[in-house]
Amino acid sequence: CINQYPFTSKAIHIMSKPDMHHPFRFIYTLLLVLLLTQGLQGVGQTIINQPTITTNTTWDLAGSPYHVVAPGGLLINGATLTIEPGVTVLFDDFVFLELTLGGELIAIGTPTDSIYFDWLSPGTTWGGLSALSGTKAHLSYTVIKHTGYHSFFRYDSDNFFTHSTYTDNDGGIGSIL
Repeated sequence: CINQYPFTSKAIHIMSKPDMHHPFRFIYTLLLVLLLTQGLQGVGQTIINQPTITTNTTWDLAGSPYHVVAPGGLLINGATLTIEPGVTVLFDDFVFLELTLGGELIAIGTPTDSIYFDWLSPGTTWGGLSALSGTKAHLSYTVIKHTGYHSFFRYDSDNFFTHSTYTDNDGGIGSIL
C-alpha cells in the first residue's frame, strides 16, 4: 500500500509529542490551540446602538458582553428588557440606561452567576440606571460598578433589589418619591 499523504504521520507525530528542544515553540503552539478552541471574546460582542427599546427584549449569555453605545443613553420605553444570569453589560462614557413610560428591567442573576453593569474602558464613567414614574426594576445578584452620576436613581417607580453590589461609583443611589 502506498501512502498518498506522506506528511500525515509526521504531522500527527508533531502534534502528539511536544518538541522539548524548542520549549517556546511548544508554548506558542499551546496558546494557539487554546485561542482556536476557546475563541476570542472581544469587548462589545453585541453592540447596542439604538436609542430606544420598544419591544420586549432578552439579553442572553450567548450575546454577552453587550456594549451599549446608544448616543446619550438607552431608553426602555413601554417594554421589558430581561437580562439573563452571567451577562455583562458595558457602557460607553456617559451613556445611561433609563426606564420610561412603563418600561421594565428584569436582571435576576444567581448566587454563582451575577449580572454585571460596568464601564467599557477603565478611567471612564457611565451614567447609571434610572427608573422614572410608572416603571419597574427588579435586580437581584447584580453588580453595578464605575458609574459617574448615580448607581441607581428612581423617581416614583416600583423597584426590587436583593443581593446586589454597588462599588467604585462616583454617585450614590438616589430616590425621589
